[in-house]
Amino acid sequence: MTKRPLFHPATAAELEAYGRQLPHGILLYGKAGVGLETAAQQLAHYAHASTIRILPEYNEKVDTEKGRITIGVVRRLYELVRTKSDRPRCIIITAADTITTEAQHAFLKLLEEPTGNTTFILLCHDPQRLLPTVLSRVQQLQIRRIDRHQSEALLDSLTIKDAATRSQILFIAEGLPGRMTALASSPELLEKEAAKLRQARAMVQGSAYERLAIIQGLKDDRGAALEVVSYMIVLLRREVSSKRTATAETVRLLEQLEAAQVRLEANGNVRLTLAAAML
Repeated sequence: MTKRPLFHPATAAELEAYGRQLPHGILLYGKAGVGLETAAQQLAHYAHASTIRILPEYNEKVDTEKGRITIGVVRRLYELVRTKSDRPRCIIITAADTITTEAQHAFLKLLEEPTGNTTFILLCHDPQRLLPTVLSRVQQLQIRRIDRHQSEALLDSLTIKDAATRSQILFIAEGLPGRMTALASSPELLEKEAAKLRQARAMVQGSAYERLAIIQGLKDDRGAALEVVSYMIVLLRREVSSKRTATAETVRLLEQLEAAQVRLEANGNVRLTLAAAML
């Protein structure tokens, strides 16, 4: 018996509705680990469609870390859609937010001129990186996090019984079935993430000296710095929401960290950005 994919109930209903009558283009977006690839496959399943995956490339090789979807990739898409298909087909564009601006302009023509029974499914975590003209030509569907009951049930199915481990996984990845499964399956990965969470707590609660030491350790690792900042934001948001009146200092720090997150994502200097927010 095939195991059904795990989605938030509202998302599951929306996927089925779209899958029964696929639009020419649809954007699926959500947090990393929420199941974008799974959602795309589910759409294709409902439509009885074949699938073709398009992935970012770097130095002419598939690379989901450093790669981009370039004008060259889009030109290959033009050739692909010219081939006829007797059955519906879904072209799944993974990491659509890595499409270069030039490539997006070229891709617009494919969206503007529907081709037979072909559907483009774009997957991304940040829709704002796509041109407004691209966004206006696709249906948009947010893949929601699964709810707390579903998250607990997933941990049960993964046989995670230890209360501390369950608590850690839920704090780090509640509602994100892909990430929860990865953490539950790898104690090493869970410890790595837990270490970043400990750094985040120390940054929020520690002295200026402790903060400076952590910043020094993060200065050459933008990815880790962004994750620690994300954890700090979560910690502070929970603190704000748990109190009727948050302190002005907490609110100020939260605002500074949200601004720092934006600067880091825009390739701002890691050490200077963190120091400006925390010291």
